[in-house]
Amino acid sequence: DDNQSFGFSESNGPNGKSDTIKYQNSKIGNSGLGVHGEATTGQNAGYSLGGTYDKDKFKGALDLSMQSGVSNLSGSAQYNDGKGTTAGMDFRANLTAGRFDHFGMQYGWKDPTEFRSFMLKYSADWDEKNPGYKHQFDMMGETVLAGVETRFTGKAGFDGAGNTNFDANVMGAKKLNTDWRALGGVGYKGGEQNGQYKGGMYLQAGVQYKDVPITVTFDPGEKKVMLGITIPFGR
Repeated sequence: DDNQSFGFSESNGPNGKSDTIKYQNSKIGNSGLGVHGEATTGQNAGYSLGGTYDKDKFKGALDLSMQSGVSNLSGSAQYNDGKGTTAGMDFRANLTAGRFDHFGMQYGWKDPTEFRSFMLKYSADWDEKNPGYKHQFDMMGETVLAGVETRFTGKAGFDGAGNTNFDANVMGAKKLNTDWRALGGVGYKGGEQNGQYKGGMYLQAGVQYKDVPITVTFDPGEKKVMLGITIPFGR
């Protein structure tokens, strides 16, 4: 039916034959629960199984995969109150190595009618080159100051090898008419790599036509001019 499926496939390769059986049920009654599973024999032997939950304000997923001697467990959870507040987390665990390869969380709020919002994010990812975790923090706030739509963004990160990076930016948008906005901003970015610190200011300018913002960034320290886009202003 629309929610339930079952399949079987067979393939042949250099290392022999593989058979795969799949099953999925995306909606079990009115519970909000769903399940799925897959099993493979032969050259790609392994299996995976998982479940989902999607009801009211919550969504979630959990998956287990075992293949070629490597076991992974991943999951996510999301909350949305329908009034602008959202929260969530996700992870990926390497059960064979006994560690998290990724962990992240976020929380935010956005006014549905006015230019006001904030967002906080954190993530940690395992670094194979420099055994340890890379940590990343992100934040953003939006409001209207003296008739100018103003957005502040900040990013900061560090890893186990002592490398750091951060970027702070303030950008404003002045509405010219129903379709056009003038954009301008200033920022500072820097960080330490291999024991050496490097950083400096940069300037931004641009225009937004309807929901398409185009910016030009001038970095005096790097002597670079870059063309790009950003998050649209307005609601």
